[in-house]
Amino acid sequence: MEQHNLSLNREQTIYLKRHFKRYRQVAELVSMVPSKYLLDVGCGTGLFLLMLQRDGVGLSRPHDIAACRNRGLEAYPIDLEEDAFPFSNESFHVVTCLEVLEHLHNPNVMLREIRRVLKKDGTLFVSTPNSKMVTWKLRNIAFSFPVLTRLYIGKSVDVSDVKNYSVNDLLAVLTNCNFRVEKIVFQSIMFPQDDLLAIAH
Repeated sequence: MEQHNLSLNREQTIYLKRHFKRYRQVAELVSMVPSKYLLDVGCGTGLFLLMLQRDGVGLSRPHDIAACRNRGLEAYPIDLEEDAFPFSNESFHVVTCLEVLEHLHNPNVMLREIRRVLKKDGTLFVSTPNSKMVTWKLRNIAFSFPVLTRLYIGKSVDVSDVKNYSVNDLLAVLTNCNFRVEKIVFQSIMFPQDDLLAIAH
């Protein structure tokens, strides 16, 4: 088995601790899909790909690619609101897109590209915060102050969300991009049901 660099900085450690339970739940669901090769859209520094322990490729912001490759992961830089994916039509049986939608002003470009590279019988796993939970509104207000992100993460970064989705919002944006949603799973990041996972085809 290929060796991966598992070292984490403070920001990555905080992120993984907060998301580990949800990542593990998604990984268990993904493992039920009989496919060896997977695309993780918005893979960040590759933590979820490492957890999956299966062959996969990631797409992320240019400044995260070095961290992915340092971990021995295959990853490519992309602007998810502008760029076409560097893959042929129907390349993947499984695509994951975790906690990405809420950071995009226009998610349609990304979702249509996912639709293009996903096989006709493929499965998409997409998660996003549940807008019905006041948790996220309070978080975004708190993290709009750079001093708080510096205290929490160790540096000033923009961690606010552009938009949070209700179940109906998530269904609408996926349906609009020609996905058929099989089910919505409620997940917990900080509180029960504060995150939504859609499983779509």
